[in-house]
Amino acid sequence: MSTSTFGAIGTLGITRIFGSASAKLWYPSPFFDIASTYLPKSVRELFRYCEYYFMVHPIIHQAITKMAEYPITDIVIEEGDKDVRDWWDTMLNEKLETKSFLIETGLDYFTYGNAFVVPIFPFVKYLICSKCKSRFNAELVVDKFTWNNYSFTLSCPKCGTRSKADVEEEYPMNIEKFRFGRLNPQHVLIDGSEFGDKYYFYNIPQISINEWLMGQRWNILATPQPLLDAAKKQEQVIWNKYNLFHMKRGNLSGFSRFYGVPLIMPALKDIFILQVFKKTLEVLLLEKAVPLRILFPQAATASGGPTEMTQLTKWKSQVEETLKRWKLDPGYIGILSWPLGQQEIGGDARVSLMLPELINQIDIVLASIGVPKEFIMGGTTWTGTNVSMRMLENHFLNYRSAMEKLLKFMIDQISKYTGFKKPNKVSFKPFRMVDDLQRKMYYMQLNQARKISDTTLLDFCDLDIDREIALISEENIKQQKMMIETMSQELEIHNKIETMKQKMQIKSQKELQEYAQDQGNPQGEQGQVQQNQGQIPENMQEKVEKLAKKLIGMDEQMREEYLKRLDASYPEIGGAVRNLIEQMKAAGMGNPMNPLPEQKPPRRIE
Repeated sequence: MSTSTFGAIGTLGITRIFGSASAKLWYPSPFFDIASTYLPKSVRELFRYCEYYFMVHPIIHQAITKMAEYPITDIVIEEGDKDVRDWWDTMLNEKLETKSFLIETGLDYFTYGNAFVVPIFPFVKYLICSKCKSRFNAELVVDKFTWNNYSFTLSCPKCGTRSKADVEEEYPMNIEKFRFGRLNPQHVLIDGSEFGDKYYFYNIPQISINEWLMGQRWNILATPQPLLDAAKKQEQVIWNKYNLFHMKRGNLSGFSRFYGVPLIMPALKDIFILQVFKKTLEVLLLEKAVPLRILFPQAATASGGPTEMTQLTKWKSQVEETLKRWKLDPGYIGILSWPLGQQEIGGDARVSLMLPELINQIDIVLASIGVPKEFIMGGTTWTGTNVSMRMLENHFLNYRSAMEKLLKFMIDQISKYTGFKKPNKVSFKPFRMVDDLQRKMYYMQLNQARKISDTTLLDFCDLDIDREIALISEENIKQQKMMIETMSQELEIHNKIETMKQKMQIKSQKELQEYAQDQGNPQGEQGQVQQNQGQIPENMQEKVEKLAKKLIGMDEQMREEYLKRLDASYPEIGGAVRNLIEQMKAAGMGNPMNPLPEQKPPRRIE
């Protein structure tokens, strides 16, 4: 097994510097400090330190949480078959809640520097009677067996024999119970060679062994039998490397070669100094914020005092009784025989609390783990230089690249388990930093000036130009169809309007023909009018008046067009209608839609 040793350099922490041949100078080692004595001595001990700081330290907890959450975006499934795309979308986003799982894996990645992900296949545990060989689902006969020394004793429901039962496990396909899990890096041992394969061993946690020894039935039924057998033999479990995904942070070739370096490791000494600052601040606050009050009998005169006249034990009892009654009743007034003196020690609350030094140490801790202060504390002033922003972005992009590999591993495991077709591509939505908006505007200006191509612009936006061209073509076809439909609807409406106009014209001509028939002059005999056709017979006068009343309520333009058609067909009727309309106008019977007169009528002056 590979282990590494951490700690101070040297055993005594003293460095010898040689001067002349006869002189030897000894100086304390600059690398030997108090913090070095607390550094972990192995990788697994380092993991425990990092876990502790993540759980209790507010700065470390927030830094790791935001580093794990911020770069993870929504999952994008690219697949032409809609059914396949919908199936994977339901599986990844709803059943497995992949996004939340990836964020939790990121917590392991940054805290321990390592993350181990394994598929968890659902199984059914069966107990077999040693006599009648009947097989029973263990969950259905949970009240029929006992657990002792890693073995089942079954009271057979069929034959009634009570004896040790054999165990079998089946792994039926159950998509609802299939999921992924994470192994604690503290319990994963890696062995092998940098020139060959690596092997992963799982050391069963002691807390799990204790639960099994206590006979917690449901815990035992949910544990695969190989783990129970390994715990019984006190052995490690060798894990199938093809069913395990190891994601680790970058590391030196000579340091703990199979493990990644935790994000917190470079800050361990600085965190120790920060804790010393906080502990000192705590002591100062406890001493200076709450004073120590001392009560004593004060002398009434310069010549004597209560210590000469009264027993101090009696005075003490009297003062304690007075304070006790005052606590019960704040309005109580105490009466003592002698004046009472009081003195306070501490509690001035004006001590320097070392806040600038504390804030500076927090900045050092954040700088040692590579996290900007505003990334944790928030604020609107964080813009950063191009170099620092690019460094942080590259860090996130490398992290997302590792997460995409993990996502591919999960899809392979799901497809292998279910036999369902894998999608063409699964990735995350594009991730960009805050300053990308200005950069995108700059790229758009260059594209408009024809200094860069559309391919370069779309590639910067994480878009595929071939896919975008295909989408634009599809949209153009849809827009053309919509335009054709719109034009068809407009043409249909126009035809309906023309049809209505023609119907109105036919109706008008029909009315005119009725007038002509009533007059006795058919339309074919209009050329043979007599000299007295300007005279309207009495039997037509009523219809002329009716037509005039109808026309006078119409718009001026429409009325004029109607009269022109009437004049062309029946001049005598048209003239009579015109004359009657003029008479009606002169009599004040004009268009009711005409505006009211602007001039007010004269009023009577009294």
